[in-house]
Amino acid sequence: MREGRRHWLHAGRLVLAALALAAQTASSQETVWERSTATGLKALREARYAEAEEHLQAALREAESLGFHDARLARSLHNLGDLREVQGRYVEAESFYQRALALSEKTLGPSHPDVASNLNDLAWLYRKRGQFPEAEPLFQRAIAIYEQATPKADAEGLAGSLNNLAELYMIEGRYAAAEPLLHRSLALMQKTLGAEHPHMGLTLGNLARLYHDQGKCDDAEELYGRALTILTKAEGENHPDVAINLNNLGKLHHARGRYVSAELLYLRAQAIWERAFGPDHPFVAASLNNLGALLRKQGRHAEAEPLLRRALAIDEKTLGPAHPDLATDLNNLALLYSVEKRYSEAEPLFQRSLTITESAFGPDHPSLVNTLKNYANLLRKTKRKGEARKLEARAKAIRARQPLRNPTL
Repeated sequence: MREGRRHWLHAGRLVLAALALAAQTASSQETVWERSTATGLKALREARYAEAEEHLQAALREAESLGFHDARLARSLHNLGDLREVQGRYVEAESFYQRALALSEKTLGPSHPDVASNLNDLAWLYRKRGQFPEAEPLFQRAIAIYEQATPKADAEGLAGSLNNLAELYMIEGRYAAAEPLLHRSLALMQKTLGAEHPHMGLTLGNLARLYHDQGKCDDAEELYGRALTILTKAEGENHPDVAINLNNLGKLHHARGRYVSAELLYLRAQAIWERAFGPDHPFVAASLNNLGALLRKQGRHAEAEPLLRRALAIDEKTLGPAHPDLATDLNNLALLYSVEKRYSEAEPLFQRSLTITESAFGPDHPSLVNTLKNYANLLRKTKRKGEARKLEARAKAIRARQPLRNPTL
């Protein structure tokens, strides 16, 4: 039986080049836009999405009043795309990103670094939706734009896009293509930002995940140690970026059977996120899912269930009832119930998980594979072998078309 794909936490897309403000306007206008944008983005980082919506929409209205050619309009559209992405409202996110991209291309030209930044984030959205063929050429175009530019900020943008394309290749299992991109990204960051910049730590963490996927666990553990040293020194031991790498190091220990140390790492990551964002943030839900899966694996079912139920409640509250992350929560709780032979409770959770994933990504997305297999296992245990075979065949067909790099991720 397999957990859902919530074990890894990604540092998120690295976009290191700031979008420029092309036009100078009256300081009062600029202050209104900047204040609304800053407040909205802070709320977005803290998963206060209704507040983020209010302020980012206010910034959009202000940008629209400044005129079509003001670069802040594209930035506001882009920020609302970011909000829709984290809410799981991918169709709306795509619309915002495409509008921002078209506006940037029209006002700044097709080779401007701001265009590369918009291409990068649209590609990231496609990557998240499993639209890998659509994502790759956008990442490649962003890289080509950055490579033509010379300022330091564009070198930083290039490093970020290289990292993000590497993430795509990792998902596809194209490790030989991913690794040199991460090494090149690290070299650029070291040259432009310095060896102890936090983005170095985040990218080292990505390289560590690649090594873990390849079974190079000792190398992965060494890189996680380096990443944590950099991030702790640069940002402090209680920074959320530190927690991401603690969580992922916990995943490595979990896979190696080091359950005591894995539990401690998960708990430490959870504590950092709760201090930073409060008890109802999706990152907290992620750590609860990891802990619940670890406890289930050890047969500590009574301890696992409240953690998995709490993770589900957090995500349903903060992300809404149709967000893809909810499908992972439902699958993991259903898996626990299935192990406990509570089949009547598990089955509707598996069904809802499948419905959410299909609605978000379509009927052939690789995220469906684990839940299909888990549900098929339940059907076999309840003597419905014909139904089980259909789900197993469907999972096999999906894997054959688009194999996952690692079925537990």
